[in-house]
Amino acid sequence: MCEIKRFTLLICMSRMGKIGVNMNYIIREMQLHEYSLLEDFLYEAIFQPDEASLVPRSIIKNPELQVYI
Repeated sequence: MCEIKRFTLLICMSRMGKIGVNMNYIIREMQLHEYSLLEDFLYEAIFQPDEASLVPRSIIKNPELQVYI
């Protein structure tokens, strides 16, 4: 059985205001205190075409979505 490790991509901009230009990337293993961010990322990744009626944040607790955390 292979061990799955979660990784996070940290993006450090070397020149503020120039998105996509001169960017440095560091890929490292996630730290324990960063796991709570996964729920935020998952909720933000849900396509919501109507900003006036957003789905409740509790939707990420559905078993179908929990596999991504």
